[in-house]
Parts: sequence; C-alpha cells; structure tokens
Amino acid sequence: MAGRLSGKVCIITGSGGSMGRAAAILFASEGARVIGCDVNVESAIETMRLVKAARGDMVSLQPCDLTDAKQCQALVEFAVSTYDDCGHRRQSSHAATTRAIKFLSQTLPGSA
Repeated sequence: MAGRLSGKVCIITGSGGSMGRAAAILFASEGARVIGCDVNVESAIETMRLVKAARGDMVSLQPCDLTDAKQCQALVEFAVSTYDDCGHRRQSSHAATTRAIKFLSQTLPGSA
C-alpha cells in the first residue's frame, strides 16, 4: 500500500550501504521524505539518484561520520533546515540531539 509514510521525514544512516539503500528506496516509495547520510560519498549519491529516479524525495549529507558528535549535530541541523515544516519539533529534536551527543561523547572510544 503506497503512501503509508506520506508526510513523514526519515533519517536513514548508512544510506550508501545495501540495507540503508533498501530502506531509503522503500521509505521513499511509501511517500517519506528521506534524509540519508554515509561516509562513502559515491554510494550515498548513487542511492539518492536511485530514489529520485523512482520519483522519491531524498537529500543526503556526505561524508558524514556518525562517530563524530559534531557531524551528528550537523545531520540533524541539515534535516531540520531541509524540511523546515518539521520545525515545530525543533525544540524536542534539539533536546534529543543534545542527549545523544552527550551519550556518544561519553561512550565512544577516544572521545573523552
């Protein structure tokens, strides 16, 4: 049933890999606006090309290394600035991002 994700914004990490690519294509086919990211620039761009060729809506931030807290924050800011209509969730998104960055900075090797 097409359209189950219509009006939703989805962030898919690792969108250049096989599982991320499959998720991006599927979510877009169901009407989601997809934001992808990957450290591999070429494969991320190819995923975006495939989604758009199938008339899906996708943007991508690459390279994006999610082991870097600043790049995680940049991804969320990219998502909010790209799809500003989700701006009413900006405050809770910021709070969640702040918690995630704090958690990552405390748990990732070499981040102390």
